Amino acid sequence: DVWGEWRRLMREGKMGIGQGGAWEWAEFWPEAIRPPEEQRSDFLGWAPVPGSGDPGTPPIQTISGGWTVAMKKEAKNPDLAWEFLRILNSKEGLAKWLGANGKLSMRKDSVEVPEYAANEFLMEIGKLLPYSTYRDALAGYTTVSHYVQQAMEKVSVDGLSAAEATEWYKNKLIEEFGKDQVETIR
Repeated sequence: DVWGEWRRLMREGKMGIGQGGAWEWAEFWPEAIRPPEEQRSDFLGWAPVPGSGDPGTPPIQTISGGWTVAMKKEAKNPDLAWEFLRILNSKEGLAKWLGANGKLSMRKDSVEVPEYAANEFLMEIGKLLPYSTYRDALAGYTTVSHYVQQAMEKVSVDGLSAAEATEWYKNKLIEEFGKDQVETIR
């Protein structure tokens, strides 16, 4: 569990920065030691990833996507399953569920539901959505994502230095996509 391991290292002060997503606010701590919502910012902060700075590009970069709730084709009672999905994805239902679990909503009107709007983190992170692109729409995304996870594991589990893991990551990208497609920025 590379994600659990880097979260543990962060909580213990052995790592000072990590890159995650909106879900970290709720998943960073095991439930037994999770501080109340109003105290979380005392322990964990966040910042958007800056954009390239190139003319005409967004000031930040962010990607979205990764989860869904669906009905199986073989559902024994498709009408009931469909009704459940309708209720779950309603303005009130989805906002309350996501707000209670600290998860970012894909619905713009969730901010109108008091239980969702009470979560300051979700309200702030939601301001980044206009800059978001859908992650799997980018060519090579799943490969790059897999290599990022492996590089993190090499540091948190295998004991490589960040510099060694970065070099490994760069070499994997070059091997996969070609030297002309990989830019090193220092």
